Amino acid sequence: MLRWILLVLAIAAITVIIYLNRTYALMYDSVSEKHFSSPFTRQEYMVTQTSGEQSIYEPFPKISDSPLPFKYAALGDSLMAGVGSADYQKTLPFYIAEKLAYVGNPITLVNLAQSGATSKTVLEQQVPQALKENPDYVTLLIGINDVRGWYSQDKFTSNFQQIINDLSRNPKTEIIVFNIPYLQTDQTLRPPWRQIIDRRTKEFNKVISKICADKENVSVIDLYGQTIHWRSFSGLYSLDLFHPSDTGYMIWADLLHANYINFYWPPLPDKQCPDRHLIWQKNGYRVAPDPGNLCSEGLWIWSDYYAR
Repeated sequence: MLRWILLVLAIAAITVIIYLNRTYALMYDSVSEKHFSSPFTRQEYMVTQTSGEQSIYEPFPKISDSPLPFKYAALGDSLMAGVGSADYQKTLPFYIAEKLAYVGNPITLVNLAQSGATSKTVLEQQVPQALKENPDYVTLLIGINDVRGWYSQDKFTSNFQQIINDLSRNPKTEIIVFNIPYLQTDQTLRPPWRQIIDRRTKEFNKVISKICADKENVSVIDLYGQTIHWRSFSGLYSLDLFHPSDTGYMIWADLLHANYINFYWPPLPDKQCPDRHLIWQKNGYRVAPDPGNLCSEGLWIWSDYYAR
């Protein structure tokens, strides 16, 4: 009898080990099978407002009448490198650069992001390059490879703290940090890894929020709070069911605009922008009086997508 019990327990243990191994591998199989790479073929791009097109921000003033371009540096991993899109013009940094250019000044986009980058990669390779560029704007999206690569939270904290300290050294540089999103659909992220990865993501995001909280020129975009709803919407993912699709990247850029309007232009007098309530017609969403607190309708593009 004891022999049969031990045999059953051994079979159960082997089954669990095989399941854990295969479901863990499944997280990466869909990504590796597609062999996606960044659509950016060079590091620097000039982005200007479309010739003859009326700015969607009018009658708001230009930031400056100077013909000199502003410089925008994008740092991070494959998500900031645009992996998942076949067109660099349909990636997160390019969408952001386009919105910056709509204000009236040309934008020099310097994309330093690298596929597979961790916080260590950003600190040692990308930050030194960014500081040499002396950018007016910086966006940072890093951490998902630290989470899934089982880097310790202490090491991530140390790296991220130094990244923010270095980038925020110039108080005139406006820095937007995207926290770590929830990525992959239920098809490719199975229990218990779904719960384990989710818990680690939340823990790392707490680190990001805490470090950025005391920096005046640093703001955080809550990507996690939006992408947690993507689990059942594969249309927002590319074919590898991990990286965002063109639409997914556009939504991320729109989220930045909706929450941090001052990233695109300086504060305006009340008479020019009463109650800070802007109706932006291009994608149909609204910006609430208090940045970071969307109006009751929320993002139109989200509600419209979910209603389908």
